[in-house]
Amino acid sequence: MTWNPAKTDASLALSNNNLTVAKASGFGSHAKVLGIAPAKTSPRTFKVRIDGVKDMGIGFATAAEPINSTILGGSPTTSACIFSTGWYQENNGNWSQNALLAKGQEVSVSYDPVAKLASWTVNGSLILSRSLILSGEVFPAISLRYQEDKATADFTQWVEAAVEPPPPPPPPPQSGEYYILITNNPDYTA
Repeated sequence: MTWNPAKTDASLALSNNNLTVAKASGFGSHAKVLGIAPAKTSPRTFKVRIDGVKDMGIGFATAAEPINSTILGGSPTTSACIFSTGWYQENNGNWSQNALLAKGQEVSVSYDPVAKLASWTVNGSLILSRSLILSGEVFPAISLRYQEDKATADFTQWVEAAVEPPPPPPPPPQSGEYYILITNNPDYTA
């Protein structure tokens, strides 16, 4: 699992096997990238190490979220995020102030697709937990705005666990050449 090159704003640069994203041009405008795989049926977590920050948003988006110019979290039905400035847009459109995010911190972002619950922790401490009203499949997302903004993702806890198929049934036991004839005809003789 990585960031999705096909869902990456042109002003962003991916590196490190598409795990690191940096703002490369268009400084001052919001630009987003989404992860490749959505959450399916069980809770998921991804982590972001903040390698540099001036104005960054970390959270979730649906496929309907535009990847350029708009604020991640600006439409509660298509995205949700906490910004490095601590701001978070609530489902009703109001903004709340939370802890600031800084270079060197690790942000863990969790989402339960059944309950539609999300939480953000920084270096292991919970800073925000919310019910979301996202509509559709939900992907990890990040928004970068300035040249200083750079982050590396760890998606090892986001991907679905591989389900091993059950082993094949054992072969039937070896036997001689036996035939069984079943009939409902009482006049049949062998």
